[in-house]
Amino acid sequence: MLVWVHGGGLRSGAGSDYDMRRFAAEQDVVVVTTNYRLGAFGFLDVPGLDGGGQFGLLDQQAALRWVRDNAAAFGGDPGNVTVAGESGGGDSVCAQLASPEAAGLFHRAVIQSGTCGDTSVVEAILPGAGPVLAAWKPAAVAEPLGVALAGSLGCTDPATAVDCLRGVPAPQLREGADKSGAYYSPTIGRGVLPESPGQAIAGGAIARVPVLTGIVEAEGALFLSSGGFAEKPLTEETFTGMVTAAAGPRAAEAIAAYTPKGGATFNNAWSRVVTDRAWSCANLRVFQGLSAENPTYAYEFADASAPNALAVIPEDLRGKATHGAELPYLFTLVRGQPALTAEQEELGRSMRATWAGFMRDGTPGPWPSFQDKAAITRLTTGGTTQVDADDFAAAHHCDIWAR
Repeated sequence: MLVWVHGGGLRSGAGSDYDMRRFAAEQDVVVVTTNYRLGAFGFLDVPGLDGGGQFGLLDQQAALRWVRDNAAAFGGDPGNVTVAGESGGGDSVCAQLASPEAAGLFHRAVIQSGTCGDTSVVEAILPGAGPVLAAWKPAAVAEPLGVALAGSLGCTDPATAVDCLRGVPAPQLREGADKSGAYYSPTIGRGVLPESPGQAIAGGAIARVPVLTGIVEAEGALFLSSGGFAEKPLTEETFTGMVTAAAGPRAAEAIAAYTPKGGATFNNAWSRVVTDRAWSCANLRVFQGLSAENPTYAYEFADASAPNALAVIPEDLRGKATHGAELPYLFTLVRGQPALTAEQEELGRSMRATWAGFMRDGTPGPWPSFQDKAAITRLTTGGTTQVDADDFAAAHHCDIWAR
């Protein structure tokens, strides 16, 4: 059976965003979708707050325990549970793999476009963003953010901030958190997350379960489709400065590798940098780390004409699958299921069967494990192919982003 953890960057989204009936009926899988506390409600941390910075993860574990205790009553198998998620949901699955408190609550894991490693997505998009916008924060970083929010809401004494915040109306707390510009994400180093998922993977301190994990080909394009990048496209000067900040001592090599050619825009080039740095290369390291202990199956979703239901992608960023583009191939999106061609529908059927097969027995059909063959399975409407890990690394300039 499947427990689905929704995405949304740990600050938005809901389990009800996904209609799982087609997947459940077609693949004979019992599906549970769940909600968890988001934003400051899920991940605010201040000194003295028991469970601070981890409430969202605790909610997910409560859902997994409920499934364990009740699955048999509605036709599920509590001894064969897959926890899966995309984007922020994928990050959540990373956290549950690394959490000792989640041990035994699931038996397979699916991570779609997650960031298990310690490369900050926000730092990759906006060099210089710093640790306050990282996905995984030690208390020394997380608690000052909470103290600052508390102070902005009139709770100016850190010693009494916890009790004071409990008296702040929820809408006011939400508004204050939004205005703060902070990214409230899991606190590491205590409680249910003694270390970051990246550290846990490197040290072999993760749940010993099969893992199906992957990315889409142009993850970064979605994040350059709105806001400042759309309103004020990058110039060559700005692009060069950002690449220099991102690549450090390998800046000259990175500029040569990513400077656009053939009429491509600097926004498009920066999208490639973000994709490679925050997802392709970071996840290749995760594939390698996971496979040291766990049966690991890696994929890249690469349907070049895949529609994106999450945002309108500007013309200069189209031509490759973007963050979230695989979702309508697997599930029905309640807020707007895009139309797929016959070839895309066939790819979707194949993916659903593959995902369900993995949920049943821990293997995605004929895909090789990363242990047996260091390769990534590439998914397109033309079929599946295997890309050698070294070739994948070269295509995404992973030597530049090895630090």
